[in-house]
Amino acid sequence: MLTNVFPVSDSWEFLQQPMPPTLTHAGCLRLLAALDLGWQIEAPVYLRPRGDKAGERVYHFILRQPSTSALRLMTLPPSPTLEKLIRAEKLQVVASN
Repeated sequence: MLTNVFPVSDSWEFLQQPMPPTLTHAGCLRLLAALDLGWQIEAPVYLRPRGDKAGERVYHFILRQPSTSALRLMTLPPSPTLEKLIRAEKLQVVASN
């Protein structure tokens, strides 16, 4: 597949390049990976105060694996990527003090 994009002589070299740094929070990347693996976000998403830092807030995402009904909680700080995901998926956010 890469040979369609890169000449054969360059494809291996391309794969050897270090992954570029990202401004996306690692937890956000884990959430996106979980969604790719079939986990689903249960509405609503909660926006609550962060317990250890006054004034800061975090999102609580409840994830469900449809095949097993397993539930997991992901707590993530706000970020532009998360805000974009919330808007794109039209997720309801419930904020509390």
